[in-house]
Amino acid sequence: MIKSVINDLMESLDLPYQYWEYEDLGEGIPSSYFVGERMPDSVGDESGGEGGMFVLSGWSRGGLMPLVSAESAIKAVLDAPGGDVRFAGEGGACVVWYLQSQDIPSDVEGMCRMEVTLGYREWS
Repeated sequence: MIKSVINDLMESLDLPYQYWEYEDLGEGIPSSYFVGERMPDSVGDESGGEGGMFVLSGWSRGGLMPLVSAESAIKAVLDAPGGDVRFAGEGGACVVWYLQSQDIPSDVEGMCRMEVTLGYREWS
């Protein structure tokens, strides 16, 4: 469920995003984009929920500012008290919240990089 919640979030913010690896699907690779990676906890909790961290790695050929703007938009949605709560059919739910962001040195010439780390918990 978390993958579809993040996909919906990024789509609603009009931020180019794909899970795991950004592939050219015929429209070319945008100058700024994000790639997601899910890192689940190894244990659930007493409520039956499972969660962990979700890392959005942002890449930009247009300097760092497009990534800073994107991070601000993500944070504005998810940093509210209680995070962003999404419900799915059959009684499932997912909560996503903002944890942190950091600029990451890039070893790819001409590319800037930023990681946005989110927390999540989901129930089915």
